[in-house]
Amino acid sequence: MLRGSVPNGLWGEKADAPGEGLIPGRILGVRLVSPPVDHGTSTGFIDEKGLSFDPIAPDGNQPLSADEEAAGPVPERPGGVIGLIAGGIDSAGTRDQRAALAEALTQLGSGPGSLDHDLSEYAHAAGTAFTAEPMLVPAG
Repeated sequence: MLRGSVPNGLWGEKADAPGEGLIPGRILGVRLVSPPVDHGTSTGFIDEKGLSFDPIAPDGNQPLSADEEAAGPVPERPGGVIGLIAGGIDSAGTRDQRAALAEALTQLGSGPGSLDHDLSEYAHAAGTAFTAEPMLVPAG
């Protein structure tokens, strides 16, 4: 039980409450606390079914199979893509398109608020965000 003082003006039990008009020792609430979780040190018994998988229906070739021939355009790594991304983030065209998008969202009642117009840090971060040049697939 949580106990504390309550204002006499709200509860009106005593015409001349002591001190600052507070009635002490009244029940204010209850604190419920659950015991800490005991995760233990073992996963317990896991049978063969627990380690199996659910097959994809209907039966047949799955979307990614080592036995299937590749289909579609072949991805290429032309190089210089990271530089194009970094150079385009803080360009005047990108800033203008971003401002137009924010204005359109504002007109629809979902505006993002004020925009940070200095995107140079994002441009710099793009140069360090990739571990390798991205692979591209020709549009078609």
